[in-house]
Amino acid sequence: MEEKDKSGMTPFLWAVKDNETMEIAKLLRIYGADVSARNNLKENAIKIAKDGNGNIDEKIKRLESWGVENEN
Repeated sequence: MEEKDKSGMTPFLWAVKDNETMEIAKLLRIYGADVSARNNLKENAIKIAKDGNGNIDEKIKRLESWGVENEN
């Protein structure tokens, strides 16, 4: 579940970026995904969410509730 692709993205980070509702990210978290993972550019899930799809503010709130630090 924590295997990274060539850009350092984990399945959890891809789910945050591409999934509008965050349901896949939620399931991955429930099953043990590392919510503090970073890609090769040292971007965390909140930074990636800001560049992704869906309701960004809602994604950020959910990620913060899961303990992901908003580094602005």
